[in-house]
Amino acid sequence: MKRIILILTLFIVYGSHASAQCDPPSILWDEEGLIINWIPKTNATGHTLQYRESGTFPWTTVDIPEFTSTFSLSILDQCIEYDIRVRTICDDEQSGFSGIYNARPQCFTCFEDYCEVPDLFPNSIHITSFTINGITNTSTFNSDPDGYDDFRGSLERRYEPGEQVNVSIEIAESSFGAPILGMYIDYNRNFIYDEDEEVLELVFENGSLVETGTFFIPETALFGINRLRLVVASAFNGIVEPCEENTTSFSGEVEEYCIVIENPCDLAFAAELITVDQQGAFFTWEELEIAAAYNIRYKKTSESEADWTDLSSLEPEILLGNLDECTEYEFEVRGVCPFDTSAYKNKIIFDSFCATSTNEVKIIESISSYPNPWSSDFTLTIQSSEATEVTLELINNTGQSMGQTIYQRLSQGKNKIQLQDYSSIPSGLYLVKIMDDNGNVDFYKTLKIQ
Repeated sequence: MKRIILILTLFIVYGSHASAQCDPPSILWDEEGLIINWIPKTNATGHTLQYRESGTFPWTTVDIPEFTSTFSLSILDQCIEYDIRVRTICDDEQSGFSGIYNARPQCFTCFEDYCEVPDLFPNSIHITSFTINGITNTSTFNSDPDGYDDFRGSLERRYEPGEQVNVSIEIAESSFGAPILGMYIDYNRNFIYDEDEEVLELVFENGSLVETGTFFIPETALFGINRLRLVVASAFNGIVEPCEENTTSFSGEVEEYCIVIENPCDLAFAAELITVDQQGAFFTWEELEIAAAYNIRYKKTSESEADWTDLSSLEPEILLGNLDECTEYEFEVRGVCPFDTSAYKNKIIFDSFCATSTNEVKIIESISSYPNPWSSDFTLTIQSSEATEVTLELINNTGQSMGQTIYQRLSQGKNKIQLQDYSSIPSGLYLVKIMDDNGNVDFYKTLKIQ
């Protein structure tokens, strides 16, 4: 399920001349071997490693214990340049990060030597076009005496586990009857094509020049760049195996491509802090379609990486309660998918509620609505402790406004406010965001149905 392993080795050095300061470690970069070595300070209690695609934000963080001598990082895409940096964790402080080092994992799974390509004679049978999910590669007569064409340079072909793939293959007119084509993808990237990695077998019968087929990317396919091989040959010889040798007397052709199996669990999704009050901090985030649940973690920014509090949610929202007052925290969320989890994303730094703040007096005492659920219009009933001006806005779970902001004056006591004309928005859970004159913000959940 993983892509490539980047080995990071720590050399623990002890000596009377080592620095006692909490400084970044000294880095030794072996670009050829994709290895990072560093010499920690003697007072280091651990290290933090961060990586990201070069020039992007945010960083993904990995905690490394003090006495770990080897660490394997196995979630890097191939053929993409990464920024990597390290800092020292000490008993009561942490250093700044080291300088940024760049690594580009090799595209070895598609561009290194594979099993032997069948030697074929292309003068009578060759592929003229290969279309896969709407992307077409057109080829002409292959003058290579071994009947081999290399089309691995393009990485536009991207798929996800479980995705349906539609294929159309056209061959040149042939004097041989019913040529047979085999299509193979090395899903486990072991540099050969196993028996279960034949994804299609097409027979061009009755003079047909175009055949189509469909297959599905298996859930077990490794993420990253995978190699695809097409082998077409005369039916007189039967199907030619993708790694078969000594076939020079056969008429046919081999073409090779690269495809990318993407991790749909690791897509970017936005998160937002909606409100902070006495009850805690309420967060929502963009729903990750493939995720069955979400992991959430939070800690005080002053705490170490070992102090995260871990939570889970089945919905793209959570209320963090039991927070210390007037304290800075950090929050992160990741998707939990049927076959993998994403990296933690969307770090948000926030301050918990302060009872001594100027906004401590709550004016809005209670909120209710009718009907709930609703399809187009609904009415809010707001109990207010005093007269005030408020703004109201219907928002979705990513904080996007669903219409115009409503300005309303509340009198002391019970107030009714009608929200209208939302029939065109999708069904789902929404929040009514209400802000009073003092800057206090309340949220009320409501369900919209068709």
